[in-house]
Amino acid sequence: MSPHSLKARASADLVEGARSPIGSLRLGLLRPWPSKPEARALIARYGQVSFAVRLEQQLRLRICPFEEVIRWVPRSGRVLDLGCGYGALAQLLAAESNEREVVGIEQMASRVAVATRAANGLGNVHFVQG
Repeated sequence: MSPHSLKARASADLVEGARSPIGSLRLGLLRPWPSKPEARALIARYGQVSFAVRLEQQLRLRICPFEEVIRWVPRSGRVLDLGCGYGALAQLLAAESNEREVVGIEQMASRVAVATRAANGLGNVHFVQG
């Protein structure tokens, strides 16, 4: 196969892959989900934290397939987020369904404090150090 044919095939695979859920994950930083209202609402929750924490959350929304994870989590019941960090996934899950009870466990007390402040107003998510 010629180099030109390989390049054409790779382009076709990328376009075809973009139509499937797995293909959309391949696009990484080009994924449109971070511009959706739920992602913007999450970032707004981190308005009172340091620039570094806000930047980390914005990058995580771009590189972590949260929207795919959310699709697979039942809309009701208990959810445990081990190693929740600043609580982005736990907050997204709680905001998406009031029928979920979400608990985030994080080892670092400073991250638990930030997650707890950011989740203010979400009654179905709690963070603990552990």
